[in-house]
Amino acid sequence: MPKLLTISAAGFAVSLVCCGTLIPIAYRFQLLDRPNERSSHTKVTPRVGGLGLLAGALVFLYSPLSSGQMPSALFWALSCAGALLVIGLLDDKLDLSQALRFVIHFGVTIVLVWKLRIAPENWGLPWETWMMPRWFTGGFTVLYIMAFINFFNFMDGINGIAGAQTLFGALGMAVLLGMGGLFDGLAVSLCMALAGAALGFLFWNYPRARTFMGDCGSTVLGFVLASMSCYGASRTDVPFVAFMLPLWPFFYDATFTVLKRAIRGEKIWEAHREHHYQLLIRSGWSHTVVTALYALQFITCSILGFWYAQTGSEILRLFQLSILLSIYAGYSLLVHKKIAKNQGDLEKIYPDRCRQISIGINS
Repeated sequence: MPKLLTISAAGFAVSLVCCGTLIPIAYRFQLLDRPNERSSHTKVTPRVGGLGLLAGALVFLYSPLSSGQMPSALFWALSCAGALLVIGLLDDKLDLSQALRFVIHFGVTIVLVWKLRIAPENWGLPWETWMMPRWFTGGFTVLYIMAFINFFNFMDGINGIAGAQTLFGALGMAVLLGMGGLFDGLAVSLCMALAGAALGFLFWNYPRARTFMGDCGSTVLGFVLASMSCYGASRTDVPFVAFMLPLWPFFYDATFTVLKRAIRGEKIWEAHREHHYQLLIRSGWSHTVVTALYALQFITCSILGFWYAQTGSEILRLFQLSILLSIYAGYSLLVHKKIAKNQGDLEKIYPDRCRQISIGINS
């Protein structure tokens, strides 16, 4: 435990210093996020915080580097993450095409799943008595990781929310890996370094954002967290559902929004302001309050993951999942009802203006 706390503290310190150092460099090289009509911020802000966070997370490499041994799995994982980092940096600067990013994300994810053999077989679903074919679990793992790379990027839209998901997601993964018997492994060290680094980043990003994460950070972090959930489920007896639960708030919000927009016939890959957290911001909630709400969700879902991992009863597992889905269905209903009510109030006060906006949006 003292070693892990030291790693986490080192990650925090490195991230804190690097994020602060990179801010003036971002202004010099124009690595800036400029607000537009779909942004939740109003000021030009550097988007290099992800680089500082990832620099802090790399302190977990001290042990393998000092011993002179680099496991092949670690080499491939770092290579894949490095490729995503480069693409993210280029995208932050040059705004790469969606097709190019998709191809690279797909290729990198296939390499990782193939080289590390991280497709989970123990999903932990109630009454799961069948063995899923390897082609199915491998294909699902690739799609799952690719989806979360993009979901994490979609959800990185207000101060602190992505940093909080990284912090509590990494801590949740560390506990679950420990419950699975990997408490002293490199994976736990990475999670603890990542949690400390996220805390260092949050100093600069919440409640007032002096830097954003940027695509270079969000794509890599989504990749790492999703891959870690698959790694843990494939290397321990802890089920995949338990490892997925610390990431559930992001996964649910993004999945619900993608399906909602697809049903309405909208282009799901285009920028928008339809996520639950964005609807709450539009209804008048502050960044600070919305991020605090999501932090509470991250903590609650992580605790549910710990409980789920220790549950042997199929009926109890079904009860846990049913309650989770019911709560989030109610959450979606309340958020959309709130934004609809606010929209109705605005139409009563400014009917002409709202009609003009509606015509402009639909034209």
